[in-house]
Amino acid sequence: MNRENKIKIFEKIYSFLIIMSMVSIVFVLLAKISHNRIFLLWKEILIILSSFVLLWIRGWKFFKKELILLLCITIIVTLYSLSSPSFYIALYQIKLDWVVLIFVIIFFFFIRRLNSVYIFNLYIYTVKLIIIFGVLNALAAIVEFWNPNFFMEIVGITPGDWGYNEGLRVITMLDFLRSPALLTGFVQAGSFILLSIYLTLFFPFIKGFLRLILFVVLTLGLICTTYKSGIVGLLMLMYIYITELVFSKFKSIFVNSVAIIIFVISLAGSFNEFLFRLFMNINEYIAYNSIYMRFYFTQEILHQMDSLLKIILGVGFGYNGTFGVYKPYEAIPLDSLFLYLLSNYGVLGLVIFLGIMLYAYIKIKNESIFKGVAYYLLYLSSIEFFFNNFLVNFPVNLLVFTLLSFALILSDRNCKEVFKL
Repeated sequence: MNRENKIKIFEKIYSFLIIMSMVSIVFVLLAKISHNRIFLLWKEILIILSSFVLLWIRGWKFFKKELILLLCITIIVTLYSLSSPSFYIALYQIKLDWVVLIFVIIFFFFIRRLNSVYIFNLYIYTVKLIIIFGVLNALAAIVEFWNPNFFMEIVGITPGDWGYNEGLRVITMLDFLRSPALLTGFVQAGSFILLSIYLTLFFPFIKGFLRLILFVVLTLGLICTTYKSGIVGLLMLMYIYITELVFSKFKSIFVNSVAIIIFVISLAGSFNEFLFRLFMNINEYIAYNSIYMRFYFTQEILHQMDSLLKIILGVGFGYNGTFGVYKPYEAIPLDSLFLYLLSNYGVLGLVIFLGIMLYAYIKIKNESIFKGVAYYLLYLSSIEFFFNNFLVNFPVNLLVFTLLSFALILSDRNCKEVFKL
């Protein structure tokens, strides 16, 4: 088979993976109808198959630097797995953390060998898909929020069931349905719709009235998911957008300063109750569930770090976390990426992750075509980092890392002429 036909296969598989990731409720419905939970593993199966297809198209060839990176990752994951309480917990943790990441690394290796024009067009295609399906998810969220009985009838669940057995997380807050849209939960829906908003406002091919209409629909959809971190992220986006318009010469100083301040306050709030006490006067329910519980979990994890090794490398690979595999002890919920990295990978994991995010942000922020991605990274690192777990939040983890692959490759090549196409 010639290379041209192989590329066509890649395009079809890539499109299918990206599109299905943005309407994952389809597999929930298939699992419900067929009474077969194998459909809930669609993500892992499709991603692994896609990885092998990419390797096949490349002829199973690796360059020296690529082999060294994959070898280092294999050694790191193996060593961390040795700290896990059991083989099954380690296996589940690898599924959570590394299936998507390994695919993205292989994807990065694959596309960096393609020409810049092709990569740029694929990036534009991906952004357009995200915005289109972001709008579809927003519309679904609005319908679900205002007519929850209709939604639950379609997916075949009843109050008290909430779809957990089929991989769906449907919950309420203050008697309102937290809309999962076309995904599997309100967090996934809210963070995905927010990504669509960031891309819409800074995508140069969308302008004027169309941008306004898309923004209004997406914002209404985000609100209907009741995703609090996403709504705060929207406020941050509004500040960034206004700053870009009014203070264009000093935008970097104003934007970066606010992100740093939010990060420092959130970090301090993880070790001190001041942030909880401040928001207690505004909304006790939100203050307790969104701030105090994360402060409490941080203290519990710090108590488990009874040695220098655990401080550096973490309490244990998969030791904490209350979802997934059964654990014969009282594990601590890891409700944020900060807690997740601290427990599983220690201070070393925190530093590496934040270092990568900072490097990527600095690398791509000056290209207008990548601004939406760059500012979403800023949101992930300053707000989402302390309140939800982006690393295991599918499909946003896949989409962000994929967009970042395009952005880093093209930024590194400094393709000014390509960006004008």
